[in-house]
Amino acid sequence: MSVREPDVVVTVRLHDKEERAIRLYEDVHTGGPGGRLWDASALMAHHLAERVDGSLSDARVIEIGAGLGLPGIVAALQGAHVTLTDKERCVDLLWLNAEANGVADRVEVVAFEWGRKPRGLKPPYDVVLLSDCICHDENFVFRPLLKTLKDVSGPASEILVSYKRRSPTEDKFWTLAEEVFDIALVECEEVPSLARDGDDLGVGLYRLRLRQSPPPRADPSARPGPEPEIAV
Repeated sequence: MSVREPDVVVTVRLHDKEERAIRLYEDVHTGGPGGRLWDASALMAHHLAERVDGSLSDARVIEIGAGLGLPGIVAALQGAHVTLTDKERCVDLLWLNAEANGVADRVEVVAFEWGRKPRGLKPPYDVVLLSDCICHDENFVFRPLLKTLKDVSGPASEILVSYKRRSPTEDKFWTLAEEVFDIALVECEEVPSLARDGDDLGVGLYRLRLRQSPPPRADPSARPGPEPEIAV
């Protein structure tokens, strides 16, 4: 019986170790949008791979809307205990990718949809990952998504959001997020499109933390909204 070859291979360097090829299987027929690789997950994966402070070792990490599970798999390779979550239709694909990269013993996969009670989950998590889930044609899910980010995190949690801006309507997510979280830009890069959509836009990585005090009143027109696009 022939073994199916992976659909995508993403190479990362795990801090001072040799390069590691992450083998990923895609399935857009079953998984829908979550069944393919999206660019922002690659930036997140490289960021996690380059961490040298040991913050991921034995950390409890959850990836929301994991899709193929690339960032979560890299976190597991860095020693984290990872929970990958997505809709039921992505569960088998997530297990397949975890097994293909030798991290099935450090990973659990939970079917979970944004906005629902976190049954089967054990918050708060040390690190929360979210990659390329802020879509211009899905702005009706912004509040459920932010509710989930709040539900699975705590005061000490680090929430990492990688994001490729495609439409001004997505700015609504960040406006709502600022009501609950402190937001900081970690890095911003122009990356070649891995998603094969011919769109080499800038990708931003942001760090969110639960806000401990009410936000100061300010003129909304002066707010420096998250802007991952890079001028060429």
